[in-house]
Amino acid sequence: MATRLVFYLRGGMVMLRRFRGLALAASAVLPMTAAAQVDPTSSFRAPAAVDSGTVQNDVGEAFPVYSTEITVPGAGWLRLYFDEVLLSGTPGANGSYLMIHSLEDGYWQRLDAVHVQNWNMTSAVFNGDAVYLELWAYADTGENRVVVSEVEAGDTALPETVCDGMDNRQLSHDQRVASIWTTCTAWLIDHGNSANRFLTAGHCIDAGNTTAIIHFNVPLSTVTGGYRAPSPEYQYPVEAGSIQSIAVAVGNDMALFQTHVNSNTGLAPRDAQGGAFNLADPPGSANNQTVRVTGYGWRDPFLQQIPYEWNHPQKTHAGPLTQRTSTTLRYRADTMTGDTGSPVILEATGDAIGIHTSYGCTNTGGSNAGTALDHPSLVDMLDSPLGTNIEQNPLGTSSTLFARNNSGSFGGAVYFDVDVSGIPLHVRGLEMNTSAELSTQFNVSVYITPGTAVGNETDASAWTLVGEGSGIAKGIDNPSRIILSDSFTLDAYTSYGIAIVTDSVRHDYTNGTGSNEVYTTPEMTITGGGATNVPFSGPVFSPRIFNGSLLYQAADGAVVSNMFGNDSASTSIGGNNIKAMGFTLPQGLVGHRIDRVLLRLDNATAGAIARGRLFTDDNGGPGTLVATLRSTPLSPERANYLYTPRFYFTLAGGETYWLVVDNFGTGEFEWLADDPGITPTGTGQHAGALFSTSAPTPPSSSDTSGSFNTYAVFATPAMPFGSLVTAAANDGSGGVFMSVTAGDQQVEIDSFETFVTGTGADAQVEVRVREGGYEGFTGSSSDWSAAQTVSVQRQGNEELSTITLNSPIIVEPGQTRSIYLHSTTTDAGIRYTGNSTNPPQTEWSNEHLTMFSDTAQTGTTPFAGSEFTPRTFAGVINYTVTGLFGTGVPNNGSGGVFMNLRGKTQTITINQFDVAFAGTVGTSSDVEVWTRDGSYVGNDGSASGWTLTQTVQGTRQGDFTFSPLVLTDPIEIPDGQVRAVYLQSVSSVGGGGIRYNGDDFNPAVTEWSDNQLELFSDVARVGATPFGGGPVTPRSFSGVIHYEPGGTTPTCPPDLNGDGVVDADDFFLFLQFFADGDPRADFNNDGVIDADDFFDFLSAFAAGC
Repeated sequence: MATRLVFYLRGGMVMLRRFRGLALAASAVLPMTAAAQVDPTSSFRAPAAVDSGTVQNDVGEAFPVYSTEITVPGAGWLRLYFDEVLLSGTPGANGSYLMIHSLEDGYWQRLDAVHVQNWNMTSAVFNGDAVYLELWAYADTGENRVVVSEVEAGDTALPETVCDGMDNRQLSHDQRVASIWTTCTAWLIDHGNSANRFLTAGHCIDAGNTTAIIHFNVPLSTVTGGYRAPSPEYQYPVEAGSIQSIAVAVGNDMALFQTHVNSNTGLAPRDAQGGAFNLADPPGSANNQTVRVTGYGWRDPFLQQIPYEWNHPQKTHAGPLTQRTSTTLRYRADTMTGDTGSPVILEATGDAIGIHTSYGCTNTGGSNAGTALDHPSLVDMLDSPLGTNIEQNPLGTSSTLFARNNSGSFGGAVYFDVDVSGIPLHVRGLEMNTSAELSTQFNVSVYITPGTAVGNETDASAWTLVGEGSGIAKGIDNPSRIILSDSFTLDAYTSYGIAIVTDSVRHDYTNGTGSNEVYTTPEMTITGGGATNVPFSGPVFSPRIFNGSLLYQAADGAVVSNMFGNDSASTSIGGNNIKAMGFTLPQGLVGHRIDRVLLRLDNATAGAIARGRLFTDDNGGPGTLVATLRSTPLSPERANYLYTPRFYFTLAGGETYWLVVDNFGTGEFEWLADDPGITPTGTGQHAGALFSTSAPTPPSSSDTSGSFNTYAVFATPAMPFGSLVTAAANDGSGGVFMSVTAGDQQVEIDSFETFVTGTGADAQVEVRVREGGYEGFTGSSSDWSAAQTVSVQRQGNEELSTITLNSPIIVEPGQTRSIYLHSTTTDAGIRYTGNSTNPPQTEWSNEHLTMFSDTAQTGTTPFAGSEFTPRTFAGVINYTVTGLFGTGVPNNGSGGVFMNLRGKTQTITINQFDVAFAGTVGTSSDVEVWTRDGSYVGNDGSASGWTLTQTVQGTRQGDFTFSPLVLTDPIEIPDGQVRAVYLQSVSSVGGGGIRYNGDDFNPAVTEWSDNQLELFSDVARVGATPFGGGPVTPRSFSGVIHYEPGGTTPTCPPDLNGDGVVDADDFFLFLQFFADGDPRADFNNDGVIDADDFFDFLSAFAAGC
């Protein structure tokens, strides 16, 4: 039966159906002298009666609206074929999805509407004879349905094929070689910077094949030789439209295709597996050069050299190259059915030179055969690949050593510490050392604890499970690679203890000697720890050095980044060499303030200083200089060097910027890159690379370069309120005028950050205010308020100094007030922006505040110096907005956060929190809101004393974009009393919880306040379990609190003390409020405390409740 996949879009839902019809069987007839090796793994179709009917979710949380078990008794494995899938909502956001679980080993696969299409209405292959199918849906997104009428089931019987009289193949584990389930072998190729491109034999896969899937890490077979599928993290659906296939005869048998990403991990196969074959032309003639064939050939039951358990795992054998014709290679390396499509590898170089396609070896002679890689038709395919190319994004690797001299027990744990450098890391996998037999399948669990593993090895409560995965053993002192089904993030400038727990193999490790315990890469330092034979229990053996690696990508959060690669190329920056990398931010993006820049540098000679500058774009090249980074002396070691801006600069949506790097000192250094280059990605998009020998003048748009040097730009969104940033100073010394106009809400200005000349004694700055604009009022102080004088610590011409006001400047909604800042200290004047040749921007605004500034005065006497125009205030205006309470930017973490809140002058009612979430943009996150009377300090370890008041839902908008959490039950903060609030994300779908503020590089500010509300926050939790992972400290709440002065309307107004009784205690409490002028004595809420309030209270008191 042939199948046809039809894809429908129906408002707010995705429907897919499989249509069945008759098909002609296509086959390639090959000469008998070299038979094609292809015979599918024995399987059969079994009926299934699954139909969920039309189902939907009408409640508040995502949950399974349908579930069922599918069983084929005695089957070795199962694969589902869907007749119809109807999934409501938007994939990746609130879209419904299928979850399929193996009941034998617990492995699972998640399929949303896009994944179902990628998998051509099929599932991954699951071990065992039973799976559990669930249909998950979000609330109020519409109808859903899943229909399955048949499944493919693996037969435990083994087909018989014979290739050679003596089978000398050995188990192998080449991570680049995969099985085409259920027929052949395919292999990743290093071609076009692709992470998903494969070669195989043409008769293994026809053009348009919609059911082919790729399996890596095929484990040992059953004791009877039955097929065992790898976990779904190692299974990839072939993109049907990418297949180019020719199968005519020996030497003319080849196929090129590409796959989709893995639906569980989102990784392309090359990134997950860590490599691909280099392609090379075969030798011009055969001279018994050793070649190797590595593939998934099966066991011949008549040859006893291969045990049953070796039937389906990867095996390899080498032999002589005996013949080379124009398009054909012949060799005597052992192969079997299932090896078809394998790479023919020239042993001397490790390069792939052909595709194994046919067998012909016998007891008395003959040879196996394959297609040479320089075949003209194959060259044409490679020149014009079809389908969707996924550019490689290699996983970074930080390793210890692979030199075991000791080992633990089965199911034991090994512990070590990690200190993360200047870039957050998204850990996708790991490598470990085990002496288990090759292809033995095992599972691992990864736990972390804040700080260090030392002292926590036997305290299970200190650890949080953050990742799980499976792998197969690669052999003693070889890295066995595990891709995690649940990845996790390590924050920049943060230390962690890590524990790796296995189930069915031993950890092989090395005894510590003092000199072999610390391993440093630019991304992290790994320090050896200990081991226990039972996880988190029993005696600790120490020091023991974890033999392994962490595999990671740069975590989300960079505006643009191409970390990490293989550092296989570089650009020398010295003399007049200068390099620029460009990036463009998407339209509509909120302004992002630059936080730091990382450059990956190496081999610096004495005196070399890397200078980074940021320019706007001018017709495809650097234009105007907008920011200079602090230069840093270099060392000879390879490292990710950190650079911070001298002044706040906000990147604007839709604009292109150029990071320009040259040598500000002597000597030279190398700016590392990759070959082929890795395109920078992130919030922004790569806009080009330029190189010239014109330093310090930036390269022009015509100086294009093909080398994409390794860097990352980190920026945090400008907070929705709190500061108005203008420009850096470039002129003058004295004072500056400005007028500010508030928007729809009252603004309270509490400080300025600006540039003050010099670095000596504190400057004395006079601050004056007047109503209305300053035009025409710059000549005298008569129309200005009396000055408040502020002492300011000077930071120098190019660094910001803070002017903290003694009394805040209040600007009412719609009101305009003018402000005049002037330093009265000699040689310590306020600098500003603009001169006669470079007129400044004079108006700056955000949603809360508009500033106009075009006039400055020189000298140390206010209103008396020379006046210059246009000149603009340079720096930052910091303010608060009545009813909105903001803290720091979300620069860390994923989980939940604690805070203590206190009303300063009256009861406060909180209606909404704005927070940022980690995880997939567009997906929903459920947040539990807990409260308790009194402080959380000392009470953050359990739910005792806390009340779960509500569960609200937010939508992930990105690591630095706030999402509203509207409270269904507002939280009242009594005047003068502390109430603790704990916000905890409890959603795992979409990944990532509430982000918070603070890391070792940017310590959290833990105390915040405005004129109504005080906040203290220094503890956060990781993970999705309330009171679970962590705690981590100091970490503080990041976001916005929306509040209204006054409490919720009381059910009994005269019951002032809230004890449920109107009595004399309430009467005397009112008298106390009245005498103190407390706002709670304003009983009629007219804004005045007078006799009317007294008599209104008496009337209510007499009436009672």
